[in-house]
Amino acid sequence: MELGLFTCGYQYESIEAAFADAAAFGYDFIELWGGRPHAWAPDMTAERAAHLRELSERYNVPIRIYTPEHNGYPYNYMLGDEAQWEDCMRYLTRSMEAAAQIGASHTLISVGHGGHTEPQYRHDRLMRSLRRLAEEARSTGQTILLEPLSPFESNTCTTAAEIAAELRVTPSAVRHARQRYGRFSTGTDGLCIVCDARPVFDTSAQAKKWRLCKGCYLAERKRRLEEEAE
Repeated sequence: MELGLFTCGYQYESIEAAFADAAAFGYDFIELWGGRPHAWAPDMTAERAAHLRELSERYNVPIRIYTPEHNGYPYNYMLGDEAQWEDCMRYLTRSMEAAAQIGASHTLISVGHGGHTEPQYRHDRLMRSLRRLAEEARSTGQTILLEPLSPFESNTCTTAAEIAAELRVTPSAVRHARQRYGRFSTGTDGLCIVCDARPVFDTSAQAKKWRLCKGCYLAERKRRLEEEAE
């Protein structure tokens, strides 16, 4: 497991303070908030991007995720007329370009509130937006992270069932992905990628494939058997 520092809480401080704290407290990466005064996408000049990359190198904390400010004023792709939707798409495309400028590999987007509209309308609008953004992500070399919000923040994509429906994910597809890739994907080389403390149980081919220690491997096997029995 890795932990990142989200710089939104530093919007009233210098951006260097965020990098300094991330280094001091042992964070693995920076999730850069894309708002003023630090990293709003339309402000991202070559000089500003170079400064952010220099801070990343100086403090040895990579910028892995760029999170543009959206879903509130003035951008929310879930509400507004066609011109406003198009403006939001251009803004988020520029945000992905800004992410590439600073060396981030991921751009995080979330699902704003869809107002007093029908569920099918919100579904269609979300899928249209995601398809457009996926095309733009391919052209900028970005991977999009979709962040579900709470029911207090949005009325779309706030439950696991909704997320599965929006992304066309089925339980069998989830199980297939877990069987192929495991549930986790980070960790220190040679150590279990769940606890990151004990060595991989390499006497078991499956544990070695999943990169789990003996204890975490047995717990994972038990969990999968219980899931399949449901």
